[in-house]
Amino acid sequence: MSIPGGTTPARISARCCGPSQLARAAAREGVGEALAYAPRLDDARLATLVRGARAILLPTVSDGAGLAAIEAIACGTPVVASAVGALPEIVGAAGILVGPRDSGRLASALATAYADDRVQGQLAATARERAEADGRTWAGVAAETRAVYAAVGRRGQT
Repeated sequence: MSIPGGTTPARISARCCGPSQLARAAAREGVGEALAYAPRLDDARLATLVRGARAILLPTVSDGAGLAAIEAIACGTPVVASAVGALPEIVGAAGILVGPRDSGRLASALATAYADDRVQGQLAATARERAEADGRTWAGVAAETRAVYAAVGRRGQT
């Protein structure tokens, strides 16, 4: 598989649905040789893979939490994703968002993130800035959540 403007063939590591399902779809589209199926990876290996990627691709039709996008941004890696659920807020300017089920625009966005060094560099810089700027911790989020529940509980008693 060659990406327009790219000097080398793209290599895609897949962690998703069953490899056979993805392999059939990739073969239909003529890009099967570009896929490498990643087994279940430990956190350190996954972080290394994500940090080394030009972008991660999240072609989902529903995403409530956006954890994969958060992980990618924490690694300074741009995200190409469907504009669904929490992803627009999470990804922001650290990636490229397209409508769900719009395979043409998704492919174009992925090609841009892969082949256009200027765009990829800007997206990666934005991802790194977002990761460094967000000083939130799980303990802080838990404290904020407790405070919200306490405030709601107090309102319910009045």
